[in-house]
Amino acid sequence: MPLGRPHSNDYPEKYKNSFELYQLTQPPPPTGSAMADQVAAYLEWAITHKQGGFEKGEIISIGALAEGLGKSRNIASKSVEQLVAKGLLGRTKLKSPYEIVSSEPIFKDSRLVADEQISLTLKMDSESTFSDVRRLSYPNPDDLFAKFLVDELAASSDGLIHEAAVGNWDQGEVLYYLRMRSGVRPEGAIGYLAEVTFLNLNPDQSKGFVDRFTLLRRKGVSRFSMYSVLEQCGLTDLRAGRTQVSIGNPPGFITHELEGFINGRTIDMDDYLAGKTMLKWSYALFRPDTNPMATFSVCFVRPDLLSVFIRKLDVELK
Repeated sequence: MPLGRPHSNDYPEKYKNSFELYQLTQPPPPTGSAMADQVAAYLEWAITHKQGGFEKGEIISIGALAEGLGKSRNIASKSVEQLVAKGLLGRTKLKSPYEIVSSEPIFKDSRLVADEQISLTLKMDSESTFSDVRRLSYPNPDDLFAKFLVDELAASSDGLIHEAAVGNWDQGEVLYYLRMRSGVRPEGAIGYLAEVTFLNLNPDQSKGFVDRFTLLRRKGVSRFSMYSVLEQCGLTDLRAGRTQVSIGNPPGFITHELEGFINGRTIDMDDYLAGKTMLKWSYALFRPDTNPMATFSVCFVRPDLLSVFIRKLDVELK
């Protein structure tokens, strides 16, 4: 759901008055806590307690916040970003004021959401071949892609994905497309990553996505990021959840679909067509919204062809 236009102007006095009330009624901050953390805690209190000027749809401007509290714009900006990460705030475009999009944190543990966009497309110089955009209704045991979606959502260990799936991805209609990434070797092009991406968007966003995606595909564009396409459809401030890495075999129905839009004589897909065991990645993109999970992707990756270096690592033993 795209953010609506803010319906009020921001003013410093609302921060000054509510901050005084916050200081009088709440325990003092922990000794040594950073000022940005203290301001973020105050803002979260004001929003969750629906103080005047802090209800859903109201705006938060960095300048008014800094002036009202007598703090620097840098501190104000850092505190606001903490609330964006929790899903309390969002904004329609880069330089617009922040808007309160929820009175409760959408992401209960914001550490599971990346602070920046994570995109192989932006990191690698390689070609992608896309299928057309398709629609499916689920749950539908007769549709292999619908069953695949349900099974993969259930198999995820990411708490954010489970939380979103139960509330908004348990039934309905979604878009999906397939992609094959390939690299060039002396012997020719060879596929190294096969991906299925599902998208849960509202009707206007779905239409915008299909139109833009179809245009790019028709023009033969092979290097574009989903972030840029989704942002043009009104989905701003998208952030990635954790990528879960396991092993798996590309299902036969997926490789059959890959054959349908890739000429096997120009891209070597032998390992995929043989259903060999590969790395399996699953991940989602989230937005600050009441229906936060916008996309869910599953990839089958040839580790002999692609290496990804990870700086931070979450490890869970099952």
